[in-house]
Amino acid sequence: MAATELSFERDPEILDRLAEELCAAAGVEAPEPGEAGEEDDPGVLGAVVARRGQALEGWAVLLAPEDEEDEGPHLQWALASVEAEQLKGVFDPARDATDAEFALVEKMVREAAARAAELGHDALLWSPTMRATDARLADRLGADVEREEGRTWGAGLEWRRPPGLPPVRVRTMPAVPDEALLDDYVELYRAFGADGDFGEDWDREEVREWLDNSHLGPDLLAGEATFDLMPEDGDGVPVAQFTVLVDDEGMASGGLVVHRGPEAGALGAAFAEAIEGLRSAEGVREFHLQEFDDDLVAEAADKAGLEVIDRWPVYILELDALD
Repeated sequence: MAATELSFERDPEILDRLAEELCAAAGVEAPEPGEAGEEDDPGVLGAVVARRGQALEGWAVLLAPEDEEDEGPHLQWALASVEAEQLKGVFDPARDATDAEFALVEKMVREAAARAAELGHDALLWSPTMRATDARLADRLGADVEREEGRTWGAGLEWRRPPGLPPVRVRTMPAVPDEALLDDYVELYRAFGADGDFGEDWDREEVREWLDNSHLGPDLLAGEATFDLMPEDGDGVPVAQFTVLVDDEGMASGGLVVHRGPEAGALGAAFAEAIEGLRSAEGVREFHLQEFDDDLVAEAADKAGLEVIDRWPVYILELDALD
């Protein structure tokens, strides 16, 4: 049996080529290359590619740092077997890498680290691809948690609304928001973007597209609701908004919370209203909320009685300390 061989390729279009090769092997249609456009160019510095004979086994891509404060490039690794399972819709999110797969990941990442050092970098950063596997990899390589990009907060069947939350007015967005409502959302989104990297140049069509989840399949979108937390003095532009998707197993998942200055207690009360309403209307059994390193959302989730069930670490590997 042929041994696995690694090569380092500096082609900036390597991700498109690997996607085409992977899709061909999996028997699915490949995406159009370069669809994201130049402004979304990930800044590929090179990729370690693993093949056994002619078969693609995986890769580890080095990407230029997105943040000026980062000490080195970012790594993204992938296993062809896992990617193929995702393309075919048979991937189990709870699945961990086998020992053989882990050995391949470690081999690719060590080679990528060596290449990063050759390119003059002192460190390598990466976000998890498979959480348990990456935690094991970090321990094996001697990497540390450099920061957290966010957390997942959860509430199960045992959750009850905590006492002391203030009364709030929460409305549910209609399935087809009118132009006036979209204008209110434009103002909310622009205000939120002014304080971060969400963008300040929203218009009606961009908001409409952002809120449209019709492309999701019925297993991921058995139910949906977008909640608006209204200002204390009544109508007007919402002070916060979040969309919750409900799958066919009763799991509700809340994404980005867009806000413009609500009190943490009021936002926490809005989360509680959403959970209670979804339980009644959709039979929700579990609620998850994604918090993107947002102190206000974290405080609100805590006040709502949610608990951190997952953390999103960014690992850093000092290259001079690698064995």
